[in-house]
Amino acid sequence: MKRWIPFILMISIALFTLLYMVFYGGNEPYVPKTDSPEIIYQQACAHCHGDNGEGSGLLYPAFSDDAYNLPEIKEKITQGTWLMPGFENIKGDTLNSLADFILERGYSKEKQ
Repeated sequence: MKRWIPFILMISIALFTLLYMVFYGGNEPYVPKTDSPEIIYQQACAHCHGDNGEGSGLLYPAFSDDAYNLPEIKEKITQGTWLMPGFENIKGDTLNSLADFILERGYSKEKQ
């Protein structure tokens, strides 16, 4: 049994490294270069959540899967969630307009 310990340890390290790289590695913080919520959505959100907030499966849910109000949407954008990175560089009026954009398009069940 002792001869399996190095093998199990190497597999565990490789698996952890792979998972880390898939979910966190190589991601540069997003810095918006515009105030346009449509452009910011396309650049920062659409590749996971879809062009219309429809999502793409379990890892990238549709916005309409959960009902969020405006403050909750702002919090999710800036702080992130389990798999979603936080976009701390989206602030102020830009954050407000992006959250409004998501709500106005019906990307969330609940509108405030």
